[in-house]
Amino acid sequence: MRDNHPDEYKLLSTTPVDYYDVGKDSYDFHLAYRRPIICVDKADEIKAIYFNQQVRAYILNLPLEIIQPLYKAMKLFYTLLDENSVKHKMKPGEMVVFDNIRVKHARTGYEMKEGGGRHLEGAYMDWDEVHSHMRVLKEHVMGDVYYSHSDQ
Repeated sequence: MRDNHPDEYKLLSTTPVDYYDVGKDSYDFHLAYRRPIICVDKADEIKAIYFNQQVRAYILNLPLEIIQPLYKAMKLFYTLLDENSVKHKMKPGEMVVFDNIRVKHARTGYEMKEGGGRHLEGAYMDWDEVHSHMRVLKEHVMGDVYYSHSDQ
């Protein structure tokens, strides 16, 4: 997208979009954040993708002249994601692990057969916790060494 659709890429990587999700699962949650759909670092390397249509705010808090081009860019992005996706039907007992902010993922519909069922278990890790554990392990292996954020 960066090479073939640079205007749309720039819009998606520089325009902050609001996301909002409130509810109750095994705990109450109230998520609210504002960020571009494509998050890049200073070198324009993609660090994360935030493209969750279910929790994207229905009102775009943006200047009017950006809204139509942004919707067109989002539609193009969705089309490109779909055209470049890999589909895999999991078998009983299979497990998949992926980085939630780097991989588009979804489940397709299914038809329930009599006596059948579907079980899906989700587990999530906070990257701050993962990096914390990695620093502790490095300290145990290499001694009492201070690691900055750039060491992650």
